[in-house]
Amino acid sequence: MKKRCRVSGVEDYAMSHRPPGADNGAPLHDLNANAVYPKDVYDHPEWYSGGEENFWDAWSAVSRARGKPDKNVSIFRALPCGRATKTLNNGDWVTTVRKYAREHSKHASDPSKDMCVKWARVKASCLHTAGDSLFEWGYNCEDKPFSGTVSRPRKKRERPSRRRSSYDIARHRER
Repeated sequence: MKKRCRVSGVEDYAMSHRPPGADNGAPLHDLNANAVYPKDVYDHPEWYSGGEENFWDAWSAVSRARGKPDKNVSIFRALPCGRATKTLNNGDWVTTVRKYAREHSKHASDPSKDMCVKWARVKASCLHTAGDSLFEWGYNCEDKPFSGTVSRPRKKRERPSRRRSSYDIARHRER
């Protein structure tokens, strides 16, 4: 029997490094809290992009939630498909950018091991960053069910050959 480990309510698919908590991270609605980002982050967000594609999608969530701790925000999480992953757990890594979650759901070499991307709506005050990326946030509120699944891995289908052999063509003509 496979032994499953649990770390702070997170199944064994969790990564070894954990997201910041409310006590040491900056919430989505105030990046200056806990001195995580300097004051100029709101004047020059591009300085903190890290060259990431889709940075402005991530910044959009930050700017809409600025000063609004009760603002509802859509979050996304890549995780294994299946019944065990129906809940967003306190301490989970999440992102506010759907494309970012989709990129992280893809297996490096085996598409059959791709994961699902699930989404939920949470308060801005529930999301905290360590200051290393505006794409990655720690969820720090009560566990809650996901609202739905954004994407699932594509299953490869065997497509019938469109080319007919000369034998098939000859048989068809005889009819």
